[in-house]
Amino acid sequence: MFFYRRDPLTEYWLEADVDTLVAEFDGQRQIITRFANIPSEDITGTCIPNMALTGDTLFDALNLLGMQYDATLNVMNGYNYFPFTLDYENQVNSASGVCPENAHPGIWVTPIINLIGDGVVCNNVQACRVEGTAVEIADWLMGQFNVLYQTNRAPMNLILSLAWFMGTPNSFAGMKLRLHRLDTMDDVFIVSNSKAVQRMINPQAIRDFSSDTGHQFASCTARHCTLDKDDEIRYMVSCVVCPTFAIRNRTVRTADVCNTSVCPGNSCQCSYTYSPIDVEETPQLITLVYVDAITDAIYSSYLQPLIEGRTNPDGVQIGVTFYVPHEYTDYERVNQLYNLGVEIAVHTVTRNSLVSYWKEAAVDTLVEEFYGQRQIISRFANIPIEDIIGAKVPHLEMLGNDLFEAYAESGIEYDNTWTARSTNRYFPYTLDYRSLQPCELGTCPDESFPGMWVLPLVDLVSQNNLECSSLQACSVSGTANEINDWLEKQFNRVYSDNKAPITLVLSSGWFATSTANLEGLQLFLDDLQSYDDVFLVSHKQVMDWMLNPVETSSFATDVYYKDERCTARTCQLLKDEEIRYMKSCVACPTRYPWLGNPLGS
Repeated sequence: MFFYRRDPLTEYWLEADVDTLVAEFDGQRQIITRFANIPSEDITGTCIPNMALTGDTLFDALNLLGMQYDATLNVMNGYNYFPFTLDYENQVNSASGVCPENAHPGIWVTPIINLIGDGVVCNNVQACRVEGTAVEIADWLMGQFNVLYQTNRAPMNLILSLAWFMGTPNSFAGMKLRLHRLDTMDDVFIVSNSKAVQRMINPQAIRDFSSDTGHQFASCTARHCTLDKDDEIRYMVSCVVCPTFAIRNRTVRTADVCNTSVCPGNSCQCSYTYSPIDVEETPQLITLVYVDAITDAIYSSYLQPLIEGRTNPDGVQIGVTFYVPHEYTDYERVNQLYNLGVEIAVHTVTRNSLVSYWKEAAVDTLVEEFYGQRQIISRFANIPIEDIIGAKVPHLEMLGNDLFEAYAESGIEYDNTWTARSTNRYFPYTLDYRSLQPCELGTCPDESFPGMWVLPLVDLVSQNNLECSSLQACSVSGTANEINDWLEKQFNRVYSDNKAPITLVLSSGWFATSTANLEGLQLFLDDLQSYDDVFLVSHKQVMDWMLNPVETSSFATDVYYKDERCTARTCQLLKDEEIRYMKSCVACPTRYPWLGNPLGS
């Protein structure tokens, strides 16, 4: 991986501090992960432009980012070093830059062994200035190879560049000829640097060695983005939606009226209040969602008794969804919840308490809130970002087209902000066409956002017959039995009618109000166990059921245990001159993660 900014000035790199290098490396890793749509954990190596080795500063940065190896150190021809770690004092002199002096346990160096070009010593094929016919270029390349092959067979890093292929006649043909010659040798393997490191960790004889890296699959829906960089137009091909600094080129289309002739179901759903299958065969889906910071104390006191050990009619553990805000969240606990099968979704970075903040937020700000929190959760809870696909706006404020534009750019697939009256029990739908659902709070979208799902948050009715969207907002009070009775009424209102999915929004404030709240909710969930067509599931499974609506007899709870590692650390970080403590599953960031700097670089 090269850097975010490939500055041509060697001095820039030699003078860079740790924070700058972390920003460069992590910035480029984020860019590759996001726009090539490949897992961040598969990007494990680095190389500095101009081979400007920056000493201990470089390897301190690599350690902070969890990188495995660097391929910057270059050595003179004849010093044919194998890859090595920096657990102990480095004994290798670099032909350029500054060598590390301190130990950096576990970090590998894959040396670049210099070549001999047309009267020059060089570390890449372009700098060697070799010209000639294809055969002459292939002969020269084979000569460099034989220096290692006929001595100690140290791994050979051959650095290619677009400039060499474009500027040197016969370079491409010469490289192909050289590769063809190597193909005839049964003891030569062309592998990645990562594979070379693995070979050092587990050395194997030729007969046992395999260069097979295994096929990988990451989806890519190519988009051609027109971008503005310092008032200069740039073009970029992306596997996901174009970034926010693009000159937005999404085809804006006013949403047309929806009907089953143009939107027949499954991946395109109209906003209807009836089930896509016969209501008698429709499973009643209920989602418990939690919307506050996740801490060990809150989980142990309130949430664990509700979730763990509770099963659906098919015998599988219930599904739930946690909409995670950033501040005060324990990311070790988030990791544990994810591994238990809990769905993790986004409740923004700042969770700003001012309604005006959200009403006035530009698309770029909303992307920083939603995509930024996806990055924070993925990084510090060490869970795959592609599994974080749901979002909810604080205060349930609908933000019109800007919200769904931001969702599209942030990789969000569904929303659970849009409230509906208790008498308008909508099933989930997509925004391919115009929604019939009124906006109780904020502004409705009027443009088409194909494939974007809305999971309506259907109101409950309080004891005073007021519409309310969460258990706390409903201000229900009484004994555990009285709270259970009230919840039963909310359930029966839907279950005896159209069986639209039910969402029960939980919060730490509601649990803290009275011990009867938790007890009453437990009684209600216990009572639901007597139904064979009621399932507690995640919001993602509600969306998945709409994509493939099956009858109750065929319904299966989609909860699977995972095993994403977490090496817990307690990070002491500074936020606006205030000390904050954050539990992380990976190395602590340099700064407190926040809006505009989600990884704390």
